[in-house]
Amino acid sequence: MRRALTLLVLPAALMAQAPAPAADDAAALAKRADIRKLLEVMHAGETASQSMQKMAEAMKIANKDLPAEFWDEFLKEATPEKLTEIAVPVYEKNLTAQEVKAYLAFATTPDGAAIMRKMPQIGSEAMAAGQAWGQQLGMQIAQKLHAEGKM
Repeated sequence: MRRALTLLVLPAALMAQAPAPAADDAAALAKRADIRKLLEVMHAGETASQSMQKMAEAMKIANKDLPAEFWDEFLKEATPEKLTEIAVPVYEKNLTAQEVKAYLAFATTPDGAAIMRKMPQIGSEAMAAGQAWGQQLGMQIAQKLHAEGKM
């Protein structure tokens, strides 16, 4: 149970420690506002919330000692708004103000908007394909090691 809680809480706790820009730093505040707008256009909060729901379903199976109420409360707190706020410092750290503006400019074009709408499905399908590949690879390696008497 402790491991499950650490896996769930640690990333959010680390990201929450990222320093916020100083209130008098107009450029940093403008960048932060552009990042929030970008994340809104990308539907990042909704996408992250969907991912959290899928992760919680998998964690329920792996952590049967936790009551269902734990997961209900967890998902109630994992709102798109909170998940978006967690992402803001990550974007601040990794993108320049100009990169954010360029990404936002693209995301608000008709093609960019169409791509943004498709990204959650693309990500979900890519993740499923990666999981299937990983399972198949794991089985192949296990069979090989078993045949060699190493398992």
